[in-house]
Formats: sequence, structure tokens, C-alpha cells
Amino acid sequence: MVVKERRGRRRYVLFSAEPPFRDRAEAIEHVNSVFRGLRPPHVIEAGGHLIVRCSPEDRSAVVAELSASRPGLLPLRTSGTLRKLRSFL
Repeated sequence: MVVKERRGRRRYVLFSAEPPFRDRAEAIEHVNSVFRGLRPPHVIEAGGHLIVRCSPEDRSAVVAELSASRPGLLPLRTSGTLRKLRSFL
């Protein structure tokens, strides 16, 4: 059995945050407040850029909700690996 079959595939979405988050805690608080009552995506990095992990099925909803939640939060790129997103920075 392949690991992806057990845990499922993941997507990493890179957002540009303007103004930047002070720290990861502020970013997590913001994401949790947007997805209150639902399973929020996992915040990987924060600051001038925000990287969140979600399932491929939830990607479009995550992008739409986070983009609408804060004016300076713009989606830049989506990838299946963190390495590719970090190389974009």
C-alpha cells in the first residue's frame, strides 16, 4: 500500500500576505477564525507569505475563503510539494 493511499494527497497553497502576519500564531488565529466550526487547513509558514496545507478537494474553497477574509491575502501558487513552493520564493 502506498502512503498517499492511507493519508490522502495534500496540496500546499502559497499566499502573499500584505500587510504580513507578525508571526505564525497570528496566522493560525486568522485561519482558524475564517474556518470556525470546520476543519481548518494546516498553516505551514507565515510572515510575508502564508503556506497552508489542505486536501485537493478543499483547495478551491480554502483559496476563496482566505482571499475574501483579508484584502491583502492573495493566492500565488498551488503545489503538491513544499519544496517546489519554497523554490518559488
